Amino acid sequence: MGVNSDLTKLVTVNSYTAGMGFAVGAILKFKHHKDNPTQVPIGQPVALVFVGAALLFLPSILDVTGSTMFGTQSCPVFIGSGTALGEDSCTWAKFTGETSGQGASQAISWQVGGQYEVGPGWFLGGALGTKTMSAQSTVGQESQRTFDGAVVVKRVRGPLYLSAALGLSSTTEQATGTLPFGNGTLTSNSNSWSAGILLRGAYQVTFDPVYLRPRLDIGVGLTNDSGTQMNGSAGTLTVDPSSSTGVQFNPMLEVGGRVDVGSAVLRPYIAAGPMYVPTNYRRISGNAFGSPYSVNAYGASLLLNGEAGVQMYANKLWDAKLEYRMLAADQYFNQSLGLRFARHF
Repeated sequence: MGVNSDLTKLVTVNSYTAGMGFAVGAILKFKHHKDNPTQVPIGQPVALVFVGAALLFLPSILDVTGSTMFGTQSCPVFIGSGTALGEDSCTWAKFTGETSGQGASQAISWQVGGQYEVGPGWFLGGALGTKTMSAQSTVGQESQRTFDGAVVVKRVRGPLYLSAALGLSSTTEQATGTLPFGNGTLTSNSNSWSAGILLRGAYQVTFDPVYLRPRLDIGVGLTNDSGTQMNGSAGTLTVDPSSSTGVQFNPMLEVGGRVDVGSAVLRPYIAAGPMYVPTNYRRISGNAFGSPYSVNAYGASLLLNGEAGVQMYANKLWDAKLEYRMLAADQYFNQSLGLRFARHF
């Protein structure tokens, strides 16, 4: 999930509630316009529809490079016969399904990557990924396609693990808003790009056959949106170009173990910790039929981040990992399930 992916989920905490409020307000305005077209211009309810849609779909507006950046952290192996973890050279592929906002949006993503030991304890890696997202609400629907990539440098020395990853992404989006009472639809296309940096530090303490591994992730992200224009029979709405930056701090404690089953080795694990994001809002502004509008979407600064999974190693060459991840806050819950295969060498 990376910094801006997590910021996406953070802002969504209250944006769904606010978006539904704008949508209900738009429906009432459309009724008033139908009853008194001279007193309530069509631009007022149309503007509310668009702002409501923007808030309901705010996750896709902010979504960036997180999953692929986190994928670069993905080649742990047991060193020897105990629970001490290290890294080695490998290639990997991962498939993930994700849902958020009480099922309001769904996403499927694919990533491939690998890393190589360039010197004792030093690793250089990279990954490429693509993500397809769809969202639907009472005021419209949206689809999105993202292509992203990341590079990472790792330093592993005994129980100490340090890494720095850089991620870039490009997103195209298509949206359709349906206006109540037969007032038509609005359609739009937009583009955005994003960049993020993820720093991770971890230290492992072993108590064979279990281990503890506290870690800290620090992320910084930048998103730049080209803005968009929505056109339809009711008129034209615009969204101004914008950019936003965010920082996240995510300490977590991982508890895991080792189970030998014949020639295979299992690594069950669970991890949890708070996520703090001090930059927790996004401003949306534009113009509706000559009338400017702007709105801020705020979210909680503190969330609960968790993950659990099991990794199976076979013949010291192959491994498969099933992983569940979640991010929770008041009125919001995001979860994903991923399956990853790796070849070690």
